[in-house]
Amino acid sequence: MKRTTLAGVAGLVLSGLAVLPASAAPTWVDTDDLVDTGDQVTQLQVDTFVDPSTHAQGTVLTWVDAATDDVVLAYRRPGAAWSAPITLADPTGAPRLEQLAGLTVSYSVGSTLSTVGLRPSDLGATLPTVVADHVVPGTVTTAGEHLVWAEDLGDGKQRLVARNGSSLVEVAPAAEVTFVETAGGLAPFDFPYVVWVSQAPDRSQQLLLNMVGNRSPQALGRTGSTYADLAFSASGEIAWVEKAGSAAAEVRTALLDRLGSWQVFGVPASAGNAAEPSLAKFLGPGDHVLVWREQDDSTWSVKSSALGVSTAGAWSAPVTLDSGAGVLGADQFAASAGPGGQAVSWCRPDAAGCTVRAAFRSGTTWGPTATLGTVATAADARLATPSPAAVGSQDGVAPTAWTDGGDDVRVSANDHVGPMTTPRNVSRANLDNRLIARWSGRDDWSGVASYRLQVADFGPRQGNGDLRWRTAVGATSRTQRALRVAPGSTRCFQARATDGVGNVGDESPVRCTMAPVDDRGLHRSKGWSRVRDAKSYRNTLLRSTRKGATLTFRNYPFTSLMLLVRQVPRGGKVEVLLGGRRIRTLSTAGPAKRMVPLPADRDSLRSQKRTLQLRVVSSGRPVLIDGVFLGQFLPNPREARDPS
Repeated sequence: MKRTTLAGVAGLVLSGLAVLPASAAPTWVDTDDLVDTGDQVTQLQVDTFVDPSTHAQGTVLTWVDAATDDVVLAYRRPGAAWSAPITLADPTGAPRLEQLAGLTVSYSVGSTLSTVGLRPSDLGATLPTVVADHVVPGTVTTAGEHLVWAEDLGDGKQRLVARNGSSLVEVAPAAEVTFVETAGGLAPFDFPYVVWVSQAPDRSQQLLLNMVGNRSPQALGRTGSTYADLAFSASGEIAWVEKAGSAAAEVRTALLDRLGSWQVFGVPASAGNAAEPSLAKFLGPGDHVLVWREQDDSTWSVKSSALGVSTAGAWSAPVTLDSGAGVLGADQFAASAGPGGQAVSWCRPDAAGCTVRAAFRSGTTWGPTATLGTVATAADARLATPSPAAVGSQDGVAPTAWTDGGDDVRVSANDHVGPMTTPRNVSRANLDNRLIARWSGRDDWSGVASYRLQVADFGPRQGNGDLRWRTAVGATSRTQRALRVAPGSTRCFQARATDGVGNVGDESPVRCTMAPVDDRGLHRSKGWSRVRDAKSYRNTLLRSTRKGATLTFRNYPFTSLMLLVRQVPRGGKVEVLLGGRRIRTLSTAGPAKRMVPLPADRDSLRSQKRTLQLRVVSSGRPVLIDGVFLGQFLPNPREARDPS
């Protein structure tokens, strides 16, 4: 039987903090295909976004319809079906998708850069907005909140700029260079950095790095090298493919050290092909993981290396995840990550086309390779995952999307996270001894299969012991249950969901409700009479007009209470005492009302077991006592007020 400290329960009850779902067995799950969209899907991109209604991670796809040159988007809210494709823009000319960042699409037509997308507040479509003219295609990136691109100034000169809102910052000044490729992201401490390849008129290249707003770029690569496939990770490290002269291409990385300097390290690898960029870098929980594709004329492989913990920059020997003969296209290889682990996917060439495969890494080990689907013609397969620079979501690893023909889009994700269960709020005051516990669950990929409901009770004198949970319902698809609340006790409930592939989520936040101690649960002196009343708590009241008449509750360890009275126009007064010390004098006079809560407390007293006494201090005027809310965590008066 699970035990939870009462103090912990109180924190959950009072703050309402959500509990994040726990990781569980990793399983690859396909969503329903986006089939027969009517589009000829090209330039497919995928990313995640924060759903405005649930604040959880959703998935968004964008592509260009090759038949119409429309920019199209579809989104999927957590646990929901895909939206119908939405045409965001129908530009004049063939658009190039530059970047998908959440719900915003950047695209260029010729040298004109525009943005379009969905509003984060309601997922309504925005109108296309022209950002800049004279943009160098293929150089658009983001660095934190900055949109970055290379600008062609004419006469052979270009410069690199970043924009945040209406502010334009020059990252690299005008020079006789051609910007070949850019990547951006946030370095540790949230500094926006941009890394880029510039090519001089003699075709020599430089790999440079600069922080937005800084005018002193740093060279990362070696003289005489060429560079490709820049990647800026969510953790602030940089990776690229570098080829020095006639030597074999290398995977290289740069890490920011504690002194604020970028240090360059190579990664053990065999020969690759820098002419076909094939690198993906991302961060996992607790370690840094690099994944890349190596391709020569006739063989390919997918490899991974992890950064050593003891020695900065010491990458482990590569692990080969898959290899084979033929050509694995650079756009048939993708990787993503989140707090729960890392995933890599690729479309393995075979005689019939190619087979989409994937592997998931949790902790320090890659799991077995899974087959996600087949593509009849290998040329149709185009894999996409969110940028390695995108920050991972708490909901797990971002999905892989791929095209499976002209208008067939497939999406798959590694479901290793249990569902999130949310309880409905309940009043902390319960006046009918019946609690309707309600809850709901959300699971992004495989759906909620069942719930388990647990309950726990504690009495009016408990506050320092443990709260013992017991299972009320073991496995159910229902999302509500009627529970009894005993007089004077507090009943709590929590629910936990299991998804369709067996992942078990964490317990929901705890919800508790308290029933008052009935007037019959108090020891009464002479001078009190019992009154039957259908509108009172448990149909009874205690009535007294005698000064000095008392009601007693022994061994009460707290310093607060809330008296439940029947208010009448000429009601009398009652004095509240703890251990013989007066806490407060309460009047029961006022317009006729039932179940009026009157709080009393004495913060200056230390909690200890004392005799609680209610003593009538008026004479000849009626005092009508219905019950007392007792315990460490009392409801507020509004929750216990007369509902009529």
